[in-house]
Amino acid sequence: GFDMHNEVHNAMEARMGEISTALASFVAEMEAQQLWEKVAVVSSSDFARTLTSNGRGSDHAWGGNGWVVGGSVKGGQMFGHFPESLAETGAQILSRGRVIPRTPIEAVWNAVAGWFGVLPEDLDWVLPNRNNFAAADLIEPSELFVDA
Repeated sequence: GFDMHNEVHNAMEARMGEISTALASFVAEMEAQQLWEKVAVVSSSDFARTLTSNGRGSDHAWGGNGWVVGGSVKGGQMFGHFPESLAETGAQILSRGRVIPRTPIEAVWNAVAGWFGVLPEDLDWVLPNRNNFAAADLIEPSELFVDA
């Protein structure tokens, strides 16, 4: 798995290679079936890692990361807000480099759900925490997908 507390560099390289190989096979099959333009693959983490070491690796932290790929995805973009400072005194930094997230996971799912055809009036039911965030923090389908 990806719950790595130590030896992150070597283990991460191997895991990312596995993901790359699996995705390449999946994309090839979806293209062969002429479905790739209708597919979005979303990967996200339920936690992040501390920016400082515990001596052998890193520990659980807040936030997370993720990515979206698909035939209709507008690639090459990054969403979210990078902290203004990674110093221990930074406004978004807690002890040992735990970063307080500013972009909710609902941001990505707002775009994906809309692209999948969830009606605007149903988004709050599908994403019950969506209204806890400003509309400006949510990603619109047209920002993430070429055909939205």
